[in-house]
Amino acid sequence: MLFNNLGNDEKAVIDDEVERITQAIIDEILNSDTNQNPGVAGTETEEDGDTSTEGILPPPSQNGEGSGGVSQAKEDEIARVIATYENGFVKLKNEGDAILDRLVEEIKAEYKALKASGGGKVDLLKLGTSYTNKAKAYESGLDASVTLLLAKMGEDLRSAGMSDTEVKDYVKRLEAEYAEMKEKRQDLMFDKAKEYL
Repeated sequence: MLFNNLGNDEKAVIDDEVERITQAIIDEILNSDTNQNPGVAGTETEEDGDTSTEGILPPPSQNGEGSGGVSQAKEDEIARVIATYENGFVKLKNEGDAILDRLVEEIKAEYKALKASGGGKVDLLKLGTSYTNKAKAYESGLDASVTLLLAKMGEDLRSAGMSDTEVKDYVKRLEAEYAEMKEKRQDLMFDKAKEYL
């Protein structure tokens, strides 16, 4: 079992936290759909803190502007949907980074307390295992959040007029980007944690 050293109550707390984060992002996306004018992509990102788009992919190109292809209004709507969801993905990434930072701070504090109380190698191993399992639980929850957001984004892009093939290609690109980011986050967590164990 993946979370064998993580109690059910602790796993439930982690699941609830990730679910609240995800729901807040979804609510913001839904509010953006009703409050934002089509064609004004990304107007709400500036007030939300980190507006970095590093690693966020540009929208897929639309062919045939005004010549039997996708109309400008549809292009604008597709761009708006993409900007709205990418803002949500940035927020989810920032929340994931904040969770990582919090876990590292927690392990530092527990490590210092354990060393001060004379804890041995077995205690340190238990501490490391505990935080590894917490990190995996958060990762699992964030994976589910990304999957949910990608599915909703795909539906909204199809509704906005993007072809099914383009939606699938775009979602695959975002999935690959997320997998790369996740690997980097795991490496960072491991590097930071092993400093204390």
